[in-house]
Parts: sequence; structure tokens; C-alpha cells
Amino acid sequence: SHPTSAMLYDYKQLLVELDVESSGGDGDGGNGVNGGHGSNNTSQDRITINNDVGRTFAKNTSSSFSTTTTTTTTTKYTLPSTRSLKNVLYAYLAHDPSSVGYCQGMNFLVGLLLIGYTNAYTTTATTATTATITATTTTIECAALYTFLGIMHPRSRYRGNLLYRQGLQHIKAMMGVHARLVEK
Repeated sequence: SHPTSAMLYDYKQLLVELDVESSGGDGDGGNGVNGGHGSNNTSQDRITINNDVGRTFAKNTSSSFSTTTTTTTTTKYTLPSTRSLKNVLYAYLAHDPSSVGYCQGMNFLVGLLLIGYTNAYTTTATTATTATITATTTTIECAALYTFLGIMHPRSRYRGNLLYRQGLQHIKAMMGVHARLVEK
């Protein structure tokens, strides 16, 4: 599903308020945030994001990776730019409904969302203009942000906000269930 025009407008306004440059290129654009909104949008969170983003898909030095889904089909996935990853994580900090703030590991989940939406929204057109690329990238980032907000919302069926709570109790419980299922 595509983000609504209101969602896109709100996302663009959030980037302006956070003093973050819109994506469209592959550069990382520095730390991207000069302001701070939301109770958890601390400088330490931004420092942690800046450190984590570079490590998100670090083992793969190319801008894409491939997986073989069958013996004859190979699917190519484009990795998100560090700027897009930072934009979504900074916007999450400013929009965080769960009061969790940023935690290590969120970058991988957001990165996977960006990969999925990039593959869903990108076309194979070779004549894309800079404006089209920027608009598409903004749509991808917005979709990833609102999906992540949905996952992290306290009343979400995914209960993502519990994954990153101090002590990781929810993850430990889930891993215990997983271990018992694997034993059977």
C-alpha cells in the first residue's frame, strides 16, 4: 500500500523540522539532524544511529545483493542508502509513539523495510529524472517509517515495542518458545 498524501506531507515536514536533507543520492549527508524533537531524540541516540548505520549492511560492500530463490531465478535487492536509513531512524525518534527511543538492531529492521519498499516502488525505467528519484525515495522512506511505527506501536499485534525494552525479556521469551518448538 502506498503512503497517503497526508503521510507524505507529514514526513516531508518532519524532515524539514529535523533539518534533514531529503534523500535522492547515495551519500550519507553527515549526521543530518540539527534539531531535536520528541522525548527520546537525544544527541546520544543520534550518535548511536550514526555509528550503527554504517554497520547495517557493512559486510556487503556493493550497493546490492542477490539471492537465489529457485535454481533458475535470482532476485536482486538494492541496499538502502545510509541517508535514507538515517532519515527514517531520525524521523522515528521524533515520532516515537512507544517511548522506546532508538536501540541497536532497529537499523536492521528499518533497513529491511527500505529494501522491501525499494523493490516495490522502483521501476526499471532508465530515464528517471532527479525529481522522480527524489519523490520515489521520499515515498519509500515514508512507507518504511509508517510501517516501522506500526510495528513499534504498543497496541500493534507485532508488539515490536517489547523487542527493545531493557533486559530484552520479550526476545528471551520468544527464543524460549522457539527452542521448545525446534526440539519437537
